[in-house]
Parts: sequence; C-alpha cells; structure tokens
Amino acid sequence: MSEALKASIYRDLDTPAAIWDSLAQDSRIYAFQTRPWLSTWQNTIGKAHGVAPCIIVFEKGQNTALFPLGKKKVRFGSLSCTMLIWLGYGVSDYAAPIFSNEAQFDMTELFAHLKNIAKKEHCCAIYLDRIPKFWADGTPLIFAKALLALPFGHRLHYSAHAMHLSQDPIMRLNTKERAHLRRSERRLSEAGTLLFLIAKDKALRKCITRAMISFKRARFRQIKVHDNFADPAFRDFYIQASQNDNIPAHICALMLDDKPLAVHWGLSCPPRLYYLMPAFDIEKYPSLSTGNLLLVKLLQYCAENNYRLVDFANGDEPYKEKWCEMELPLYEGYIPSEPAGWLISLFESALESIKRSTLAPHLKRMAQFLKFSA
Repeated sequence: MSEALKASIYRDLDTPAAIWDSLAQDSRIYAFQTRPWLSTWQNTIGKAHGVAPCIIVFEKGQNTALFPLGKKKVRFGSLSCTMLIWLGYGVSDYAAPIFSNEAQFDMTELFAHLKNIAKKEHCCAIYLDRIPKFWADGTPLIFAKALLALPFGHRLHYSAHAMHLSQDPIMRLNTKERAHLRRSERRLSEAGTLLFLIAKDKALRKCITRAMISFKRARFRQIKVHDNFADPAFRDFYIQASQNDNIPAHICALMLDDKPLAVHWGLSCPPRLYYLMPAFDIEKYPSLSTGNLLLVKLLQYCAENNYRLVDFANGDEPYKEKWCEMELPLYEGYIPSEPAGWLISLFESALESIKRSTLAPHLKRMAQFLKFSA
C-alpha cells in the first residue's frame, strides 16, 4: 500500500526554513529557488504588490516537495480573482518546485492536490510559468514534462540560453568585432585609467547596483519600453540583494577613472555564473561598445576562475546568438479551480499559442507601428 500524500501550508517564508534550506542543498536547483532570494523579493516586490506567501510542502514518506507560491489578486477585463503564482515574479528567470526525490512523486496526484488547495484558498487558478526542461545539472525535470500533459500546459514562446566556457570567449567574435573591441579599449585607456572591477565590499556593491539601475532606466527611456525600475520596490530588491550575504550576487563594472561605464549584476553559483542585468552609460563613449567590452572581460574572468557555464537566462535577445550554443526550453501551465480560472487559462493559453505561431513577428511589427503612429 502506497503512503498517503500530506500537504502543509505556510503563510511566511521563515517557518519552513529548515525544510527549504535542506532541500536547497541539492546542486541541481537554480539560484532563483533559494529562500534568501525569494525572501528578499517578498520583503520588497511581493509586499508592495500585495502578494501573500502560500508555501506548500508535500510529504510522501521520507520524500518532500516544496512549492514557493504566493496569493495575488489579478484583474482580467471585468473579472477580479485571486491566483496562486510563483514567488519571485519579475526577477527570477526560472521557477520550479524543489524536490528531495522527484521520481517518488506521482505528478498527477500532485496536480490534483494543488487544485484542491487552490479551491480551499479561494484562488481561481494556479499559474506556473518559467519552468525549465532541465535542472541546473542537466538532468530532466520530471515536473516540466508532466506539466505538458495538462489541458493548459505548453512550451513558452521564448527560451533560456547559455554558453560553455570551452575556449577563449573572445574567439566567438569575428575578426572585425575583435578589432573594434581592441580599438575601443585602447581609446578608453588613453582617456583615463581603465579597470575591470569586481565589487567585494558592500558599499561598492551598492554603488554599482545604483549605477546599474540608473543606466537601465536611461536605456529603457531611450528605446521606449516599460521601465520596471520606475517601481521603487524593484529598485529596493536589487539594492537589498546586493547587501545580503546569503545571496551570491556577482557585481562587476568597467571603470574609467573610478566612474562606471558599464556594469553587470548577476549571481555566482560555481561552476555557473548567471548573466542577468547588464547595463551601460548610453551617453559616454556610445560608439566604443563599453557593454560588449565588459562582457568579454567578465567571460574571460569566468574562464580563468573555473566557471564552466555562463547562463544568459531567459529571453531571445539577438545578441545571445553570438555567445550561446545552448537553448533551454521553458514551460508554463494553468491549473484552474473555478470558472473564472478556466476563462483566464483558456484566453492566456490561446494568446501564448499566437506568440509561438508564425504570425507573431507580423503582429509584433504591427503593434510597434501603431505605437509609434499614435
């Protein structure tokens, strides 16, 4: 006779700390699944946006699964309901439950329990997105495959990308690009003292984090896209994370006479480095590719310090094609528990299907035309 599946719900992130931190010792998990990362998110972005923690822990015999979820009110046209979503939305490129032994769980049974919990919590649906096909060590994530069997489970229209550090990173550039970077570095060195700097002390980490935010905001204004950093909670998240000793933030900059020209805010989890938030000064030396120069120096640093993988995270930005040879599919799924949840799941799944279709580029160009014509 199989052992019964037990579920416990926690309304904060500290009470299940012992369980969570023990599961997080598994080298397969991604940095975005750790309690310090998600606690910082909850204390800043989550709290500001009305997310109430709803950490679900399943136990089956000696095996454990933890779902770091939160309850959030959402609007869909004239409908208003509460959904269960992953904690970390907006700053976490991957999300997934953490298992002590994933193979010991019946995924159909887990989904059924999640649906029942959603009903009891008065949530119209559970939305699970950004779920990678593989764990960080490359082994298949069984939960991701099971998600595809759901009525509203499918692959996302974008992927994540990564590169192996098997050669000098600059050799991925063509001859013309390498020559341009050499000229840029020479001209910058003639203008002052040029330095690639990794921020170690907290004061410098905060300073470079603030520079990253400033550079990002200027760039968003320049290209006329949504600015997450207009929200003080997003600014607070990165500043607080830069000061948290339990978050492995890797913050570096290309400095000219003690002033940052380009910066990067990422996470260091050897042998993997997460390349997350690059930014550069759009006003100073715009023709000298300071962002690319910093990236090359960061990749060379990684190659020299025994990193084996640089994870460029999710998004299909064109520049990643130059650097990355690995593509990581990402999935999402809805588990509706009420009529409103079924309606939302049906609409959003149809919208995602359109984004994955051949119509997507044409619709995107049309939307951009209408935006700039308005």
